[in-house]
Amino acid sequence: NKSRAMELAERIRNSIESIKLEEINNQPISASFGVSLFNKESPQLDLIGQSDIALYQAKKSGRNKTVLYSG
Repeated sequence: NKSRAMELAERIRNSIESIKLEEINNQPISASFGVSLFNKESPQLDLIGQSDIALYQAKKSGRNKTVLYSG
């Protein structure tokens, strides 16, 4: 389910963002995620490749976000 996958990725991203490390003077930590969904009618889809494309879209559009692959 699209909304559950995006929600989980956002929860992980927010958890990472809240980490404070003295070793880096409590500088903010960010993460970007690319999400792709399995389609049982097209099992040959490259989920990792699609997620990678979405990840680079997240990075290009400002980082620290979650993007769902839309092909």
